[in-house]
Amino acid sequence: MALCHRCEAAADGHAKAAIDTLGRILDSLPACFVGWIIPIEPAFHDLRQEPAFQALASRLAERAK
Repeated sequence: MALCHRCEAAADGHAKAAIDTLGRILDSLPACFVGWIIPIEPAFHDLRQEPAFQALASRLAERAK
């Protein structure tokens, strides 16, 4: 559900809120498949240029190792 709300926040132009919550999702769960869709989710397309989103994607890539 949180991911859906962050898609909505991103679509509404609330980049910081979306990225912060996505980070909390990753923080709250052990390394697993959760979050793998984040870098390719179309709703987050406009966030991809945000340094905080790039850092989030890097964290996710590190977890996937």
